[in-house]
Amino acid sequence: MICEKCGKNDANIFYSEVKGKENHKHCLCTSCANEIIPVIEKPNMGDSLQKMLADFLGIIFSEIAATEKQGDGVCSFCNMTFEDFQKNPRLGCARDYDVFQSTIEGMLASLHSSTRHVGKKPQAFLKRKDNFVKLQEFQEQLKKAISEERYEDAAAIRDQIAKLERQGHGIL
Repeated sequence: MICEKCGKNDANIFYSEVKGKENHKHCLCTSCANEIIPVIEKPNMGDSLQKMLADFLGIIFSEIAATEKQGDGVCSFCNMTFEDFQKNPRLGCARDYDVFQSTIEGMLASLHSSTRHVGKKPQAFLKRKDNFVKLQEFQEQLKKAISEERYEDAAAIRDQIAKLERQGHGIL
């Protein structure tokens, strides 16, 4: 889709403008969207809310512009490119999460201010999480034991890791 303002670049910012009972949908490229940020002003909004909205939109637009230039690569399994991901922000296969990881994390961080879930979790998850933490600790101990050439300790730690993984609680 082409930007309706400049008519040259691909549109990657989509928004709806509601005036009365009319709903107008707009498609803009990043640079044109950056130009209209000051236009998104309402006389009823307080200065702090207006500044917060402008800052938020600026962060999102700059993140999109940065990822446009980045071009993280192509998935070797489904052949999805970064441009495909920008046009349709749905991933083609599970491997795309690894291929586009830095971009996805950046977008999530700018939208949600975090990439970690904070909130309630089911009890079954908490037990699995405890086992996952234990597994990570064992793996670090294993690396340390191997680097210090304590192979008997490493074998015992390896057995503990295998036991946790057999229980099926090692993976979140």
